[in-house]
Amino acid sequence: MSPAKTLRGQVPASSCSAATRWSSSAGEVQTFGVILTPCTPASAEYIRQMAAAMQAARPACDVIAVATMTANPAWQYAAPELYPAYLDAVRALRRPGFAVADVTTPWTWIAGRKNYHDLTGNGVNHPNDFGHRLYAEAILALFP
Repeated sequence: MSPAKTLRGQVPASSCSAATRWSSSAGEVQTFGVILTPCTPASAEYIRQMAAAMQAARPACDVIAVATMTANPAWQYAAPELYPAYLDAVRALRRPGFAVADVTTPWTWIAGRKNYHDLTGNGVNHPNDFGHRLYAEAILALFP
């Protein structure tokens, strides 16, 4: 089943982040990473504008926003206080045709129990294979 047939009108309140991009005629997934986008509520407006532009160009296109992983709080550029507000701001954008894949919540829970080197390839802000699995699970959860 295509993302458009699965998501349009059927994703009530899910969760999305981005520098990675997947695109097809049926849908688009963009993730805005910890570095590329300051994870602030103001960033959600930028995501809303991008989604509007994509859907204006392709009205049948569904958009999945991915709420990002968190960076290692020991990193000098980490801003752990911003992630929950960013997640809330992106969740507020949900509507038919716009879903959110929440990586922030499971990542935060697991990061509180594991070392950042267990989740990341660089110990800071790039997910390793385990971290990418969390992204995949959050996105695939939108396709019941």
